[in-house]
Amino acid sequence: MATRRLVLTEDMMAARFFINGQAFDPRRVDLKGKAQTVEVWEVSKLAPPAYPA
Repeated sequence: MATRRLVLTEDMMAARFFINGQAFDPRRVDLKGKAQTVEVWEVSKLAPPAYPA
């Protein structure tokens, strides 16, 4: 079983978002899985909350 680690970050001043350090682009496909396989995705966000509690 494959494990993918995704780290989400952001630059709020520039309104830019990143996945594993690469700028997010909804027109681009960065991850492709194989049919009939199982993957575990570990997702973390390294940014302060947009609205403090």
